[in-house]
Amino acid sequence: MFRFTIRELVLLTLVVALGVGWWADHRRMTSAREIAETRAKLLEQRDSEWQRVNYWLTQTLENGGGGFGLSKPESNAPRDGVHGR
Repeated sequence: MFRFTIRELVLLTLVVALGVGWWADHRRMTSAREIAETRAKLLEQRDSEWQRVNYWLTQTLENGGGGFGLSKPESNAPRDGVHGR
């Protein structure tokens, strides 16, 4: 039969605990990285969409509003959207 000392059992417990701790941390970090990459891709797509909308709106305003009743703001018009103050 095997005979282990307390020192050997404590060392074995320490090695196993370190291994399990490293594995759990590695899984958590991998999951967090995947979530961050997914969010970054989504934000890049949204940014691209907003750039296209911004370009379209800028072109529409520069070309007279395109029949939507849009026009460039006058240089002396209030920028906060509140008129008559």
